[in-house]
Amino acid sequence: MATMVEKQINKANKDIEKYQKSIARHTALLEKAQAKCDELNCSWTWEQWIEHREAKTYTDEQYWAWSKRNSEQEEIKDAEERMAYSAKQLEKLTGKAEAKAQEQAEADRISEIESGWWKAVRKELEKTPEQRQAEYEAWLKQFKAECLKDGIEVEHVDNTCIKGKTARGSRFAMYDNNGFTDRSLHCYTLYINGECIFTSGDFSTAYSRIRK
Repeated sequence: MATMVEKQINKANKDIEKYQKSIARHTALLEKAQAKCDELNCSWTWEQWIEHREAKTYTDEQYWAWSKRNSEQEEIKDAEERMAYSAKQLEKLTGKAEAKAQEQAEADRISEIESGWWKAVRKELEKTPEQRQAEYEAWLKQFKAECLKDGIEVEHVDNTCIKGKTARGSRFAMYDNNGFTDRSLHCYTLYINGECIFTSGDFSTAYSRIRK
């Protein structure tokens, strides 16, 4: 299902397309109206029209030809202004969509980090010790490298905690909460330089804090 921003982007694109068609249609009509004015010698500016109107030096045919040309010019101007507004809205909405996509990509990345930890040290118990150790070492190397991208230096990992240095060089320790609910399996207690930061935060919250 499309999000609100996606719906707004879709509407802005449709509006721009509508105004483009309107401009093309009225441009064609303006060419005909201009040709008629040229034929009747009434391609007047607004000021010139006022002069002719006050002096009553125009025919009905000239008036209608000039009015038609003026009307088509106004239609084009209006459509161009509306299209410019829609284009600005589209630019803003596109920026929001891109930012949202980046946020989601980052959230997915952190979720994968946690998921990898679980798979590496908790959930592969059906494999042999040798298989688990080999996979754990391979995962640990990848895990450390991934955290290092954010400036986090991981020094120790086991099935209950992660320890190391934050991106600012502070010591941290993150422990999982031993509870009996599904929620407790994904809640952690975080210490930085020995100070308890929180006792029941999710992995994303803890990770975001230690990479600051």
